[in-house]
Amino acid sequence: MNADGRKMSRARILTGATEILDGGVYGDLTVDALARSLHMSKSTLYKYFASKEDVIVALIDQACSGSEALLDEGKAANSVEALEHVVDVIATFADRLPRAAILQQRRLPSASQDRIELTIANLGSAFRDQVARGVKGRKVSFKNAPLAAASFMAGARAAMEAAARGEVSGKRSDAVKEVWDLVRPGMIA
Repeated sequence: MNADGRKMSRARILTGATEILDGGVYGDLTVDALARSLHMSKSTLYKYFASKEDVIVALIDQACSGSEALLDEGKAANSVEALEHVVDVIATFADRLPRAAILQQRRLPSASQDRIELTIANLGSAFRDQVARGVKGRKVSFKNAPLAAASFMAGARAAMEAAARGEVSGKRSDAVKEVWDLVRPGMIA
């Protein structure tokens, strides 16, 4: 099989795993269930991933890496636009993670738990940096950038979890953006 076919099958497996985990139950993802949903034999699946845990680690790394890569796209904008871009990236991250990864993060392989926490820290750091940039440029009135970042990230994470539990309607990204809509008037000069 050529490299494109290999990438296609890996991508297909990760998409299938995401769909199962989006059901919200970590235990629903088994090698049998994944192979069955993809109409693929378990032996074929094992050609691409050694275990269910390897699938999850790759899936979480893909979601985290993709979100972190989006941060670079907003660097040239003014401070308020850059801050809004970081909020959009955080919202996108909320949708990229499968529901089970949000609701049952402690059941994930430790490498995946650590990767999620690192990405959340990186997103929070980017938010803090843009708040500081906005304060310096007198576009942001809230002076305490670390507190602003910690508060927003805590609210965004709580909103993401509430949406994943079905306590609020709409997508997880919508819930994150609603938190921003609440915080924004007190921050922007």
